[in-house]
Amino acid sequence: MNGRMETIQSAWQSVCDDFNKTPGLKRIARGDIMIAHYKALLRQIFHHTRENPQLQALVTVYFRGHQRQLVKRFFQHATSEVGHDQLALNDLKRF
Repeated sequence: MNGRMETIQSAWQSVCDDFNKTPGLKRIARGDIMIAHYKALLRQIFHHTRENPQLQALVTVYFRGHQRQLVKRFFQHATSEVGHDQLALNDLKRF
């Protein structure tokens, strides 16, 4: 079991290293991301997440009767997304 954990940890570290080398993370590390950038991102998140629950629910019109479990999962996920737009808006109002 110990060997498996080391393999998992090594793979995780490799993914984290790759992630930290991405241009966006490098900009953050250099301090190139300013409040104006973050506010713009929050505005985009707000607009995207505001419509997301309805779009997820809309997809279910293409499922058939035998796919009830899939319909249920889509509705559960759509419901879990409700309010994420408000979280982004609340963060945006703090600036």
